[in-house]
Amino acid sequence: MKPMAQLDKKALKATYRRMRPPMGVLRIRCEATGEAYLMATPNLQAAENRARLQLDTGTHPDRTLCRLWKTHGASAFTFTVLDTLAYSKNPEKTDYRQDLAALLALWQEKIQNTP
Repeated sequence: MKPMAQLDKKALKATYRRMRPPMGVLRIRCEATGEAYLMATPNLQAAENRARLQLDTGTHPDRTLCRLWKTHGASAFTFTVLDTLAYSKNPEKTDYRQDLAALLALWQEKIQNTP
């Protein structure tokens, strides 16, 4: 018989695989300057949490955003979900990278063409 901890790990892994967090495009915007950073992500809430931590610690990949965060503070920033991507009805589909990249490109073009 398997130890209880091993059974729990299997159940937790199976539950994790079935999770379907909201995915889509997230905008991080400095309201003081109007500068924005867009990102497509398979988990919007986790991406926002990660970005906040990276900005707080100065390790975010966008150096300009880090500088603005340090200069203006967290209260000058907004995090907005611009769009979400629905999961496929096909349970076999698990890779949404291309779909997210296309959605991001659409939003980048839309924002670039906004006066």
